[in-house]
Amino acid sequence: MIKIENDTVNANESQREVEKRTIFLDKEKAEIMALADDAQRDMEKAEPILAAAEEGLANLKKEKIAEVKAYAKPPDVVGAVCSVVMILLGKDTSWASVKKELTDPNFLGKL
Repeated sequence: MIKIENDTVNANESQREVEKRTIFLDKEKAEIMALADDAQRDMEKAEPILAAAEEGLANLKKEKIAEVKAYAKPPDVVGAVCSVVMILLGKDTSWASVKKELTDPNFLGKL
């Protein structure tokens, strides 16, 4: 009889622990789902921008790169874009470095 009572107490304690863990996991699941929803919304916003960037890159011609390289001092917008590209490539953002990078025959492939 005592063994049954002990087993019942142990079972009840185990049940309470399972219930606590279930509540914790349900909260975690809700947080994860919220993060996943946020990520999906961000992805939906970014996809058109990425598609436009890919299209622009596909239409980028070597002649245009040569034109940019010919600038002694680029317009601010061109310099900013080139700086971002250099950051993404992990290189120095100075105009001299940009011009050197633009001479690389594999430049378009790197992009």
